[in-house]
Amino acid sequence: MWEVFSFFSTHIDFCYLTTNFYDRDEFFEFILLLQRMSLYETDIELFPGDQILILSTCAVRGGDFRYVVVSRLVRSE
Repeated sequence: MWEVFSFFSTHIDFCYLTTNFYDRDEFFEFILLLQRMSLYETDIELFPGDQILILSTCAVRGGDFRYVVVSRLVRSE
């Protein structure tokens, strides 16, 4: 099960599909950036070890913009 923690639109110049990170801290800063970009605020708490799923599609504004949905895998407590 996945929880959506971010939804935003962006120009294709922003590399939201980054997959290579120096370490977990750099990855964590990246997912916090994605969370800050969200048009909607959630109370989902993120951690450096979270697994994320990013989905995107073309935005109505034209071919150079994308709608992006970012979720994290629900942790078993």
